[in-house]
Amino acid sequence: MSDWFRNEDWSPEIEEQFFLKLGRTRTQKAQYLRIQASYLSERRPEVALSLLDRYFELRDISKDAATFVDQAQGYVDQAHAFAALGDWEQSAAAFEKALSRERDFPNYLTQAGFEFPVFAAIHRMTNRYAFALGIIEMYRPKATLPVERFCSYAASALIATELGAGQEAADFARQALSASVTQSPFPHHPGIGLVEGKHDGLKTQLQRLTLGGN
Repeated sequence: MSDWFRNEDWSPEIEEQFFLKLGRTRTQKAQYLRIQASYLSERRPEVALSLLDRYFELRDISKDAATFVDQAQGYVDQAHAFAALGDWEQSAAAFEKALSRERDFPNYLTQAGFEFPVFAAIHRMTNRYAFALGIIEMYRPKATLPVERFCSYAASALIATELGAGQEAADFARQALSASVTQSPFPHHPGIGLVEGKHDGLKTQLQRLTLGGN
C-alpha cells in the first residue's frame, strides 16, 4: 500500500517506519494515527487501541470542527477494536462516546448511529435498548445507504423480538432484508454502502423472524 499510514498489517519493521514518518510530519499527526488504527481495528485490535491512545492524547491540540468530527470516528474505530477483542461493554461505551460527539456536530456523522443499535441488539444489551431505540428514531431518517437502512431495521427487529413484539419484529425484518440490494442507489457509485457478507448470519436470523421464528 502506497500510503505509509494505511498499513493493513503490523510488524516491528512497519511500526518503526510508521513512527519515523509520523515524526517527520508537521501537521495532522493525530489524523494519521487514527487512520492507521482504523486499518488495524479488526486484524490487530491491540495495536489499533495503542495507536488510538496516542491519537486521543493529541486530540485537544486543535479545536476546529474537522478535528471534533475526526474524534467521533476515532471512537468508532475504538469500538471496532474492542469488539474484535470480545469486549462488548467497552465497545458499546466507545460507540456512545462517538454519538455524544455527533450531538455536538450533527452535520458530520459517522456510522455509529446505525452500527451501535444493531450491535446492542445482537449482544442483547437490554440495559441499552431504550437508548438504542432513541438512536434509531434519530438516525433512521438520515439513512442514505442500503447498509444503513439494513442495520437500522435489523436492530429494530431484534429488539422487538426481545420485547415480545413478534409481528413488529417480522415487519422490521422484512424492511431490513429489502435493503440487502445488489446495487447502490447512486448511479456513479453502484457498489457503495451495500450489505456485505459479514452480515450473512444476521440476514439468516432476520429471515427466520419473517416466518415468526426467533
